[in-house]
Amino acid sequence: MYVIDIEVPYFDVSRRATFAFTNEKPIVPVIRADGPSDSPHRYADGSLCIWDWRGPAHQRWEVRDGLLHLVGLVEVHLFKESWWRENREWLGPEAPHPEMKTVQPKLGVAGR
Repeated sequence: MYVIDIEVPYFDVSRRATFAFTNEKPIVPVIRADGPSDSPHRYADGSLCIWDWRGPAHQRWEVRDGLLHLVGLVEVHLFKESWWRENREWLGPEAPHPEMKTVQPKLGVAGR
């Protein structure tokens, strides 16, 4: 397991991220970050959904990319989460993921 503090660009916050590699899935790290967890791109257990493992290789992290690249992807993801929390807009493409914990914005009378 690796633990690293990651500065979230623009938002002037730092998040502690953990990267766990298991024997069962040595090439699929489980990544978690502290701080707010409301996000449309986190699994129910709080881990981050950064890419679609079923997607093309150029759209996901692979072991040969190295840990530094993985940290960079997490930094971008944490920025997108912070942006989403403030603006309710996810920056960039999204893959469908019905198993995700979804956060529904609360709608007022005008939103009906």
